[in-house]
Order: sequence, then structure tokens, then C-alpha cells
Amino acid sequence: MSHITLYRKYRPKSFSQVVGQNAVVQVVKNKILSGKVPHAFLFSGPRGSGKTTVARLLAKALNCSNLSNEGEPCGECSSCKAITEGSSLDVIEIDGASHRGIDNIRELKEHVSLAPFSSPYKVYIIDEVHMVTTDGFNALLKTLEEPPSYVVFVLATTEPKKVPVTIRSRCQHVPFHRIKSGDIVNCLKNVLLLEGCDADDDALWEIAREADGSLRDALSILEQALAFAGEDKVLRLDAVNSMLGGGSRKDMERLMVKLRTDKKEAFYFLQQLLSAGLTSKRLFEGLYELARDLWVLGKWGSNCEDALPISQEEKDFLKEEMVFWETSDLWNIMKFCVDNIARANLGVRSDVAASLVLGFFEELKPAQTPREAVPKSREETKPEESKPVNAKREDNLSPKAGWEGFHECFYPDDIMIYCALASAEPAFGEGKVEIQFSLDHRLAFELLKIPRNLRKLRDGAKKLWEGKKVLLRLGDCSIDLDETDLPQGDYDPTPNIAEVVSEPGQGHRNEDTASKTREKVDPPYVKKRDTEPKNGNGLKDTNLRKLMQLINGEILLIREEDSMEASQESEEEVENE
Repeated sequence: MSHITLYRKYRPKSFSQVVGQNAVVQVVKNKILSGKVPHAFLFSGPRGSGKTTVARLLAKALNCSNLSNEGEPCGECSSCKAITEGSSLDVIEIDGASHRGIDNIRELKEHVSLAPFSSPYKVYIIDEVHMVTTDGFNALLKTLEEPPSYVVFVLATTEPKKVPVTIRSRCQHVPFHRIKSGDIVNCLKNVLLLEGCDADDDALWEIAREADGSLRDALSILEQALAFAGEDKVLRLDAVNSMLGGGSRKDMERLMVKLRTDKKEAFYFLQQLLSAGLTSKRLFEGLYELARDLWVLGKWGSNCEDALPISQEEKDFLKEEMVFWETSDLWNIMKFCVDNIARANLGVRSDVAASLVLGFFEELKPAQTPREAVPKSREETKPEESKPVNAKREDNLSPKAGWEGFHECFYPDDIMIYCALASAEPAFGEGKVEIQFSLDHRLAFELLKIPRNLRKLRDGAKKLWEGKKVLLRLGDCSIDLDETDLPQGDYDPTPNIAEVVSEPGQGHRNEDTASKTREKVDPPYVKKRDTEPKNGNGLKDTNLRKLMQLINGEILLIREEDSMEASQESEEEVENE
């Protein structure tokens, strides 16, 4: 008997064997059990996610004579056996890439009108349906909308957006997703067990990452790796790494450590990887994945490690290495890799990519001694041992870390200040820290000028930059947090409604009372330009004051616009001229 490749040999023969598509399987089985099977399905998803496999299982279930109560085909009747062997005359698989013209679709329409040979249903599976031409789709519209009662269409595609909306609207769309790396690893272990082989967990995880969510690709790589290993029944990471050309997760971990500790050793090691076949794209992608995992662990702690698609040994490495890196540096590494992945797709020589990596890491200054322990998960942190967010920011931190700590200490209790500071750029000088805003972010600057916000800024700045002058700056306007004389208590920029509006039926109070009330609106510690519009409205508008009082709002900025009367006068002057 001729050899059958692994992905064909171990193709699922029942719905229960489908890997990583539980929601899809449940939808299809419920349709079959309820007897409400639509006349057309559209299966979309990445390659190797099981679209054609589920389509064949659907055909089996529709034509099975001994269907189980769970919707599983028996696999023993003549119809199931014929579909498994690919000899059923009532299940027709069509390649959309090679049968894409209008003549092919017309021939298909002629066969649709014929009754099934030996099964209750005729099932047409059209793979890569997005390759069909526009004329072909137009010819298929009427048949797809009103096919005979014994016909079911299953359209499969990796690019559903290329399928015309007139086709999609006539089908029940069932999206498939990438299979998780953990599910792929478990499936590979089962296949190796049936094949009488064994493998290192690191080797299987490397294959799963290389497959990128495609189980078919994973089985193909596994078969190739077993052939590379030869008579050895144990698959090692070295064999997989050599076959893939280097750049495994282990290689990236060793490279990251060398880039932190010894740039010269990192250069030699990187040259070895390039000689083994490491491509520039694989280099940047490997560094990005490692930096991202370190960043996630450093940012949110060990309670997020279960969400990372990595082995336990790789998780242990992250915990050991994380203490040497600042999250800001890891974020910069991620941005650097993303920018260069796009360049690598256009064709960057490997030695050029290596030089870029070495030059970038030369500018970073990671710690040579452990910085701090990895943040604990919420479950591991005891309430009595918890400290305020900004209590741990009192240490002598680097400028970048200090600014991040200052920014984060306002989240989530003072979310408005936190959002306003996101628009700022810090500038560190000798004995001075400037929180600078561009003119495009004037609203954020005006928000921070409110006294209660300035007090909170000053309190947070003292804990991080005690002894330094801290300034808010927008263009030529600046506010010194230390020298500003702030009023005690919460500042309310809206006047008491009782001071502005009399009791119902008594009208407005006199102008003197209103002017005194307006004087309370302007903060006394900052020089402001005249914000009263030329037409005399604005803050004098009683309705506006009522609105501010009702919604507990604050007037941050008033922009002057020409009134309708002024614009009409200018138009009349132009006409007279």
C-alpha cells in the first residue's frame, strides 16, 4: 500500500475528533439534529483550520443511515465508507481555483438538477470559492438561492471578503479560527503515540508556533521532522531547529540574555544563527514574541502567564529574565521589531538585520542585576500587605520609569488626569521636570489647571521628584506646581444656582451679584486671556449656567466665533461695494 501523509491519515472521521473548533462543530451538529439544515453554508477561516474536514463530516451526517443521537455519523454504513474513501457519487468536491469560469458553473448547474444516486442528499463542496470569476458567481446566484430540496452547497474560502455580498447573503456563514498552539501540541502528541514515536515538549511547541494555527501545516512539519531525525524514534528540538533553519524560541532566549549581558557574545551567536539559515523576518518575529511575553508578564504579573501560548519551561525563563528589564524598554523592542518585520517582507539582508538589532540594543541599558520581583497575581497578593499604587514609586527611578509611575498612579481613581497626561511629553532637566503639551492638546492642559487636579498632580510629583521643580507648560504659558497658591477644598467653577437665578417667578438677580459670582469662576493663580465673546454672551448666559449646574460640569475653554449678525453685516458690505 502506498504511503499516506500524516494529515490525510489522521483526518478526523467524526465531529468529536475535530481539534480547536468546538463552536463550529456545535452549530453544525445542532442544525443536523434539528432537521433545519440550510441549503448553503459558507465556511471561512485560515488554512488548515478544518473547513474541508467539517464539510465532509456534514455530508456524512446528512447521508448516514445510522446517525447517533449526538449527531455523529456511524462511519460503518455504505454511505459513510464511500465518503471516507472519496468514492461517493453524491458528494462532489470542486476546486474553485481550477473551475472558476462561467462554463464550469453552467456545467455544475446542469448536474444539480439530477437526483442523488444512492443518498438522501447531494452535497457540493466548493473549495477556495473566492477564486471564482464574477461571471461565474452571477451564473451561480439563482441556483444558490433556490436549489432543489436534495442539494446542499458548502462553500469554503480563506478570504470571505472576496466573495460577493450577493453570494454571502444566500449562505449561512460559519467562521473558523486559528487553532491554539496548546491544542496543536496535544494533537501532535496523540499522533506520535499512534506512530510509536516520542518527542521533546520544546520540539512540539516549536512546531506549533511555526504552524501559526494550522493543524495541517503542523502535521506536515512533524512528518518532515521525523524524516529528518531518521531511525531515532525520539524527536529532539535540535532536529526541528536545524530543519527550520534556526531561530527557535530557545535561540531567541539565549540571544536575549547575550544582548543584555555581553554584546560581543551576542554578535558571535547571531552570526551562527545566520549561518544556520535564520532569515531576517524570523529574527524580528522571534524577538518580538519574546519581548511581548516579557512585557505582558512585567506589566500585569504572573496571573497572565496562562494566557501565553508557551510551555512551562518557557514560562520559568520569563520569570527569571523579567527582573532585568524595564517594561518601557520591552515596549520599545516590540515597536522596533514591528517596524522591521514590514521591511523584512520587502527583502532585507540577514546581515543588515543583525546589524540593526545589535545597534538598537546597544542604546538600551538593561539592568545587570535583578531589578525587582515579577509582580504577583491578584490571588497571591494579600490585602493587608497591599500598598498604594504610588508608594512603590518613591524609589530613585530612571526618568522613563519615573514618568510611567507618575502617569499610572492616577489610574483608575483619577481617570480624567490619567487621560490628560497621556497627551503630555515629559522633559527632564537638572532640578526641573516639565510636563509639556502641544497646542493641539490645549483641552488636556486646561483640564489639569483646575485646582483640585493641580493639588493631586503636586502630591504625586512630590513622592517621585521631591526637591525638583515641576511645571505644566503649553507654549509660552507655564504653571509651577510648587509656587501656585491653590485654594483649600474642592474647587467648583460653576456658581451656585441660587446666586444666579431667583426663585421661580422672581426673575434674575441684579448685575452686581452676577458679576461677583463670575469673579469666582476664573482661577486666581494663572493669567488668562479674555474669554468673554464680543457679543456679550457666553458666561453671562443664564441657561448655560443652569446647564453647568445640572450636569455638575466645568467650563474649560471658550472659543470665540463670529455671530450670525456680524457675518450678515460683512456680507451686506461686500454687496454694497
